[in-house]
Amino acid sequence: MAQMGEPRSGVDRLIDQVFDRFRQRFDPRRTCGEEGVFGFAVDTPEGCRHRALAVAGDTVTVSAATGPAPDAVIALDLPTLLSLATGRITGADGYISGRITISGDFLFAMNFSEWFGPYE
Repeated sequence: MAQMGEPRSGVDRLIDQVFDRFRQRFDPRRTCGEEGVFGFAVDTPEGCRHRALAVAGDTVTVSAATGPAPDAVIALDLPTLLSLATGRITGADGYISGRITISGDFLFAMNFSEWFGPYE
């Protein structure tokens, strides 16, 4: 992420828009009281970008992944992130095809599509 006062690249702005859209799609009724942090490592032409979606109660916050350790890290490239955001693939499809890798709590990571979908 660019430091305060530095211009943000188009890639960073695009990723921020995608994660803002994920945040807007969050439905706390689907969490059944669960909480946690989804970490993302997005491979871009400008290097790896990190984001986190932290779910606590009825809220979700997006950060540059500098906060608490994520429960699961979802690694993917930028085209796959865009496909996930637009509903062209699901998280499960991306994982099965090898476009998405998961480290940490695999079962927690599988909640992502339920908590932040459906895709329109």
